[in-house]
Amino acid sequence: MFFAAVMVLFGCGLVMEGRLFGLTPGFFGLLKLFADAGVGLPYFMGKLMGWGIGDVTSYGYEYGNTFLFSAGLLNMLIVVDTFDISQGRKR
Repeated sequence: MFFAAVMVLFGCGLVMEGRLFGLTPGFFGLLKLFADAGVGLPYFMGKLMGWGIGDVTSYGYEYGNTFLFSAGLLNMLIVVDTFDISQGRKR
């Protein structure tokens, strides 16, 4: 279920013409890369296949970026939560 949620967020972000950010200068550029790359393999496949170019003039551009960031951050949260459960810190 978590995998489906993350993939739906990622797919919606791409459909809304969001941008998959690479390494850009500045602290916020690093945060954008960190949030986008948190999705894992789909991020790298998308970058290799030329998806996520982003169109600033599109109405859904900012929403698409937000969906892409949310997918990566949610995936990282799921990974940390799974690690805590495996260590017995959380039930």
